[in-house]
Amino acid sequence: WKKLFPASGDPPDSETFHITLLHLLLREICLLTMPSTGWHNMPADSDASPEANIIRIKCFRNELCHSVSTGITNGEFEDKWDAISSALVALGLDQQEVDRLKTEPIDHDTQRRVEEEVNKWKHQFESRMQDVERRQDNYDQRQDDLEQRQDKFERRQDDVEQREDNSHQRQDNFENRISTIEETLPKVTIHELSNCLPDEISHVYGRSQETDEVVEAIQSGEEAVVLITGGPGFGKTTVAKRAARELAMAEHGNRTVLFCNAKSSKSLHEVATSMTLVCSEQPQLQENPQLWLQNWSKQLKEMLPLFLTMLMTFSIATVVTNFLVL
Repeated sequence: WKKLFPASGDPPDSETFHITLLHLLLREICLLTMPSTGWHNMPADSDASPEANIIRIKCFRNELCHSVSTGITNGEFEDKWDAISSALVALGLDQQEVDRLKTEPIDHDTQRRVEEEVNKWKHQFESRMQDVERRQDNYDQRQDDLEQRQDKFERRQDDVEQREDNSHQRQDNFENRISTIEETLPKVTIHELSNCLPDEISHVYGRSQETDEVVEAIQSGEEAVVLITGGPGFGKTTVAKRAARELAMAEHGNRTVLFCNAKSSKSLHEVATSMTLVCSEQPQLQENPQLWLQNWSKQLKEMLPLFLTMLMTFSIATVVTNFLVL
């Protein structure tokens, strides 16, 4: 009613009429003939009369406006659009205008929002590109500095290699001299070894029974290996140190006892190396410390107590297998 009789008193504008109002006006004013399906039902597809096309447009409008969902599949859209566009063209609308409406944006504000978003992205991109260019300049500068440092390093490396060659030559000459001197020296026997004992521990309480058991087992000569085990804080190292000193004091202090602390060793090879340094009066690193220990032990004319302390990162079976043969 407000569309037909505006409050402003101006004549009504048909451009503002919605489909339902247009359908009613055309039906009542133009004296249209009602189809067999009535004014409110979808006419048959074979009915191409103006009345059927008007009703067809109204029915499609009601179906879309009263739908519970705003979504529609592409196939369904194409089917409905073909039916609606055919009805509009049949009623006199221009085909090109109808085709244009198919791709016309429903929300005319979308283009503005898209342009604003694109401009924002463009600004962010330009800002990031400037940052990338600054970083590229810094990278190029650092690359130049790195190349200069690399040139200096290569020159220094050449100098080091030259000095290393000279050092190897000097080392070879030195080793030859050492070999010559060693050939002139007599072989060191076990009787020339002196005690290698840890510092004496003062104010030790407890573990006397364990210490006596270790000393008695070694003095009996019946055990090749005495293994001292226990949990953290048990006092295994303390028992070993006390037993070593008591054995050294036996026989009026004339007995040789060796003590090797290999707790810092991380492998059996390092443990064997520590043992060679203790067992030799002239300690030097051996290429095969276990083989050296085997040869050294074969020269022994009597039992020599050797105390070895190390972290229990190796299994007992591994320790016994690798060192009992010595």
